[in-house]
Formats: sequence, C-alpha cells, structure tokens
Amino acid sequence: MRIRYIVAILVSFFFMLPNCSEASAGSISPPPNEAQVERLVQEATDLHSRLPSFTPSLASLSTAAGVYEAQGSSLSLNCDPARSQALVQTPEPCWLGDEGSKKVVVLVGDSNAGNWSPALSLALQQLHYKLAVFVYPGCPSQFVKLTEQNPNSGVTYQDCNLFHTKVQSVIEALDPKAIISTELGNQSSGDTPTFLPYAENWKRTFDLLTTKRPHTIRILIGTTPLNDTQSIPICLSRYISSSTNAGMAACSPNYYPGVTSSTNLWSYWQRDKLSATISGAKLIQTYKWFCGFQSTVMDYCPAVIGGNLVYVDQDHTSIDYMDTLQTVLRIALVDAGL
Repeated sequence: MRIRYIVAILVSFFFMLPNCSEASAGSISPPPNEAQVERLVQEATDLHSRLPSFTPSLASLSTAAGVYEAQGSSLSLNCDPARSQALVQTPEPCWLGDEGSKKVVVLVGDSNAGNWSPALSLALQQLHYKLAVFVYPGCPSQFVKLTEQNPNSGVTYQDCNLFHTKVQSVIEALDPKAIISTELGNQSSGDTPTFLPYAENWKRTFDLLTTKRPHTIRILIGTTPLNDTQSIPICLSRYISSSTNAGMAACSPNYYPGVTSSTNLWSYWQRDKLSATISGAKLIQTYKWFCGFQSTVMDYCPAVIGGNLVYVDQDHTSIDYMDTLQTVLRIALVDAGL
C-alpha cells in the first residue's frame, strides 16, 4: 500500500513537470478579483464558438459518487449527519480554513450552503479564521419545524428537526465571530406574498443560533442559480461534439429580469435582500459571479465560466469554480465585518 502511495506521488509529480518548465516560480496567476470574475462571466455569455473545454470533466460526473466528490459538501464528508445517525444527535464540525487559528466562523445549512465550503475555506485561511462546517444535505438551512417528509430528500423530517435542535448548543459553545448560511432557491416560492414569511424564517434561524451571543455577525450568501428541469452536465453531454456553442444557452440556468414568479432566479435575489434586512444579516450578493446582464427580457447564467464547469448537477456548484471565487468572497467577508 505504501509503495503504491509513493508511486502515485511520483506519477503526479511527473505530470506536473511540463507546467513547471513553462513558468517560473511565483508566476501562477492569482485568483481573479471581482472585475475579472465579471469579465469571465461576460465572456462566457458572449461565446459563440463551440463549447469550450472545462473541468471537472463530464466523465468524472458520470456516477453519483463523482458528482458528490466534485461539490463542496464532500469536504465535510466525515461530519455529514446524512451519513451518520450519531451526528444527528451529537453534531460535530469539520474544520477548514486556518485550522490553527483561535477565531471561529461557522457555516451551517444544506448542501447549497456546502457549495461554498471550498471558497470559504480558502478565503478564511487568508483571513486567519478557522471554519466550522455543519452541512446536512437534504435538511433545510432555515431552522423551521418540519411536519412532513420532503419526497426529494433522503433525510427524514424527524432527523432534520432533531439536528436543528442539537446543533444550536454546539455552535454556541464555539463562540463564533460569524455565522454564515444560504439555501437553495427552488422549493421555496419566490412569489411576492411569500417574501416576508421566508425572510422571517431567516430571522428565526439566526436568532436561535445567536441567542446568548447577539453580537455574532450574521452573513447570508445570495441564492445561487439552478436548472430545475435537468442536470446541467447531462444536458451539456448532448452538445459536447457540436460545432457551435448552442449547449451553453440550452443547458445554462435562465432568469427573467423583473419577473416575479416561484421559479425565477430574479425573484430569489429580491427575496434575499428582504431576508437580510429582516434578519439583520449582511448579504453577500453573488449574482454577478454567476450570471450575465445583457437583456431586459431573458438572460442566463453560463454553465462554463473561465474553463470551469460551474454546476455538477442541477444546482450544486463545482469545487473548481468555487476555488476561483476565493478572492471575491474574501473581500465580501471583510466588508461584512470579518
């Protein structure tokens, strides 16, 4: 076993050599800043040639295990309550970021909160905070009392309610500087009449998590895009050999500016603003990191940006793309008070 491990390291080093010979030490490009990220998004929406190459590859996403390994929630595999009943009753964090720091930031929520683990880990490492991750895929990020089973979730509502009850005291004991969360847009209506109840649920959630430490910074990350009708990689696989870039528009999440509906991403962004205001949270608006703004009728959020496949299924983002957002997220965290 040890021999195979050494061989793997040598092989990896061998394949790294060409890159090393082409560039001198220190010449690796830093992660893009906000203007550069927005330019990458714009270039992706303007692209009219064939579908560009990207990572992770479609082949690597051909299995459920591959899809999981390519998304941020996989970084907290060992503390995932969906995989351990013991962690439902006694939640434990996975530690990321600057693990040697005494300053703690908490990330808590569903797998869409887990999407941000890679970027948060890199950003907080630079800011010298360690990140305590409590990600429970399939269990809503908002701490609301569930009374029935979600047919699209493998988590029982009883386990989810129990986890929400138990994790509060665990987070409280960490005395975090900030608590960060976000939630999937779909299944939570974006219709105007439901904005206020949804926002009040965020207030209740942050209130429960900061009962004894009301000065803890509350951070809400803006809702990320999703394609609620199909897996984006599966859709792209139909266009991978095409001589045009039709797959980008066909497979990327769409939104309609100014249209309020229960499935329109634009509605979720309005809902995020109200949620932050009602709950007293700092809102990190992320839409410019994912979507273009060229049309007043319809626009889309490119499935491939800067050589990175953004989505590994319908709504979970790739570690590859999240890694590119570390700088813009770090700046946003500082602006939020870290």
